[in-house]
Amino acid sequence: MLRDPHLIPLSRQHHASLALCVRMARAAKSSSLDGAWWQSEFRNHFEEMLKRHFEIEESVVFASAREQ
Repeated sequence: MLRDPHLIPLSRQHHASLALCVRMARAAKSSSLDGAWWQSEFRNHFEEMLKRHFEIEESVVFASAREQ
C-alpha cells in the first residue's frame, strides 16, 4: 500500500532522526566521543526538525486518527 503523499515529509523526518540516533550510538562505542558536540547536534536537530514534527503529529495525524 502506498502512503499518502502528505505523510512523506513526516516519514523523511523519522528517517533522519533514526539516522542521527544510529550515528550517536556508533559514536558512543568509539573512543573519540565528543559529548558536548553530540548534545549540540541533537539540540539543533530537535529545534530545526523534531519540535515542529511533533506539533504536526499531535495536531493533525493523531487528531485525524481519533476521528476514525
